[in-house]
Amino acid sequence: MYVAKQCLLKGLEQVKPGNYTGDIAYAIQTYAESFGYGVVEDLLSHGIGREIHEEPFYPHVGQPGTGTELTPGMVLTVEPMINEGTPFSSLTKTGGPLARLTVLILLNSSTLSPLRIKVYVY
Repeated sequence: MYVAKQCLLKGLEQVKPGNYTGDIAYAIQTYAESFGYGVVEDLLSHGIGREIHEEPFYPHVGQPGTGTELTPGMVLTVEPMINEGTPFSSLTKTGGPLARLTVLILLNSSTLSPLRIKVYVY
Protein backbone atom coordinates (compact mmCIF):
# COMPACT_ATOMS: atom_id res chain seq x y z
CA MET A 1 0.00 0.00 0.00
CA TYR A 2 2.86 2.38 0.80
CA VAL A 3 4.43 1.97 -2.64
CA ALA A 4 1.05 2.44 -4.34
CA LYS A 5 0.48 5.68 -2.43
CA GLN A 6 3.94 6.94 -3.31
CA CYS A 7 3.35 6.03 -6.97
CA LEU A 8 0.20 8.15 -6.91
CA LEU A 9 2.09 11.08 -5.38
CA LYS A 10 4.92 10.73 -7.94
CA GLY A 11 2.32 10.76 -10.72
CA LEU A 12 0.54 13.80 -9.28
CA GLU A 13 3.84 15.71 -9.22
CA GLN A 14 3.81 15.46 -13.02
CA VAL A 15 0.28 16.83 -13.47
CA LYS A 16 0.98 20.38 -14.61
CA PRO A 17 0.43 22.39 -17.77
CA GLY A 18 2.92 21.56 -20.50
CA ASN A 19 3.62 18.05 -19.24
CA TYR A 20 2.25 14.92 -20.91
CA THR A 21 0.35 11.85 -19.82
CA GLY A 22 3.58 9.93 -20.51
CA ASP A 23 5.30 11.99 -17.79
CA ILE A 24 2.68 10.82 -15.27
CA ALA A 25 3.01 7.22 -16.44
CA TYR A 26 6.80 7.20 -16.36
CA ALA A 27 6.94 8.59 -12.81
CA ILE A 28 4.53 5.91 -11.58
CA GLN A 29 6.16 3.07 -13.49
CA THR A 30 9.75 3.80 -12.49
CA TYR A 31 8.88 4.20 -8.81
CA ALA A 32 6.87 0.96 -8.67
CA GLU A 33 9.49 -1.02 -10.54
CA SER A 34 12.28 0.29 -8.30
CA PHE A 35 10.60 -1.68 -5.48
CA GLY A 36 9.99 -4.78 -7.59
CA TYR A 37 6.27 -4.16 -8.13
CA GLY A 38 4.37 -4.20 -11.39
CA VAL A 39 2.01 -1.63 -12.86
CA VAL A 40 -1.22 -2.95 -14.34
CA GLU A 41 -1.31 -2.05 -18.02
CA ASP A 42 -4.75 -3.27 -19.08
CA LEU A 43 -6.73 -0.64 -17.13
CA LEU A 44 -6.37 3.00 -18.13
CA SER A 45 -6.74 6.41 -16.56
CA HIS A 46 -8.86 8.86 -18.48
CA GLY A 47 -10.24 12.32 -18.92
CA ILE A 48 -13.70 13.28 -17.71
CA GLY A 49 -16.09 15.63 -19.45
CA ARG A 50 -19.67 15.13 -20.58
CA GLU A 51 -18.99 11.40 -20.17
CA ILE A 52 -17.28 9.67 -17.25
CA HIS A 53 -14.67 8.06 -19.54
CA GLU A 54 -13.25 10.38 -22.21
CA GLU A 55 -9.93 11.19 -23.87
CA PRO A 56 -7.19 11.19 -22.94
CA PHE A 57 -7.00 7.49 -22.11
CA TYR A 58 -3.55 6.49 -20.87
CA PRO A 59 -1.80 3.62 -19.09
CA HIS A 60 0.53 4.10 -16.14
CA VAL A 61 3.55 2.93 -18.07
CA GLY A 62 5.23 5.10 -20.64
CA GLN A 63 7.94 7.53 -21.61
CA PRO A 64 8.30 11.21 -20.70
CA GLY A 65 7.13 13.71 -23.31
CA THR A 66 4.68 11.29 -24.93
CA GLY A 67 0.90 11.04 -24.97
CA THR A 68 -1.49 13.94 -24.54
CA GLU A 69 -0.24 17.35 -23.46
CA LEU A 70 -1.80 18.56 -20.21
CA THR A 71 -3.56 21.93 -20.41
CA PRO A 72 -5.41 24.11 -17.89
CA GLY A 73 -9.07 23.22 -17.53
CA MET A 74 -8.55 19.48 -18.07
CA VAL A 75 -10.28 17.07 -15.72
CA LEU A 76 -8.60 13.70 -15.56
CA THR A 77 -7.92 10.74 -13.33
CA VAL A 78 -4.66 9.41 -12.01
CA GLU A 79 -5.36 5.83 -10.89
CA PRO A 80 -2.32 3.62 -10.68
CA MET A 81 -2.93 -0.05 -9.93
CA ILE A 82 0.18 -1.58 -8.39
CA ASN A 83 0.61 -5.31 -7.87
CA GLU A 84 2.83 -8.25 -7.17
CA GLY A 85 3.12 -10.62 -10.08
CA THR A 86 2.79 -9.75 -13.74
CA PRO A 87 2.70 -6.05 -14.57
CA PHE A 88 0.50 -6.68 -17.61
CA SER A 89 -2.75 -7.74 -16.00
CA SER A 90 -5.06 -6.79 -13.18
CA LEU A 91 -4.98 -10.48 -12.26
CA THR A 92 -1.76 -11.34 -10.47
CA LYS A 93 -0.13 -14.68 -11.22
CA THR A 94 0.74 -15.18 -7.57
CA GLY A 95 -2.61 -14.11 -6.19
CA GLY A 96 -0.63 -11.46 -4.34
CA PRO A 97 -1.93 -8.12 -3.15
CA LEU A 98 -3.00 -5.39 -5.52
CA ALA A 99 -3.69 -1.74 -4.60
CA ARG A 100 -5.43 0.91 -6.67
CA LEU A 101 -5.65 4.56 -5.71
CA THR A 102 -7.85 6.92 -7.70
CA VAL A 103 -7.74 10.71 -7.77
CA LEU A 104 -9.96 12.89 -9.93
CA ILE A 105 -8.08 16.12 -10.73
CA LEU A 106 -9.00 19.53 -12.14
CA LEU A 107 -5.85 21.05 -13.64
CA ASN A 108 -5.71 24.82 -13.22
CA SER A 109 -3.04 27.12 -14.65
CA SER A 110 -0.68 26.51 -11.73
CA THR A 111 -2.41 24.24 -9.22
CA LEU A 112 -4.18 20.90 -8.92
CA SER A 113 -7.62 20.67 -7.41
CA PRO A 114 -8.39 17.14 -6.20
CA LEU A 115 -12.09 16.53 -6.73
CA ARG A 116 -12.33 12.97 -5.38
CA ILE A 117 -9.98 10.41 -3.84
CA LYS A 118 -10.66 6.66 -3.51
CA VAL A 119 -8.53 3.77 -2.31
CA TYR A 120 -9.06 0.12 -3.26
CA VAL A 121 -7.13 -2.87 -1.94
CA TYR A 122 -7.73 -6.26 -3.56
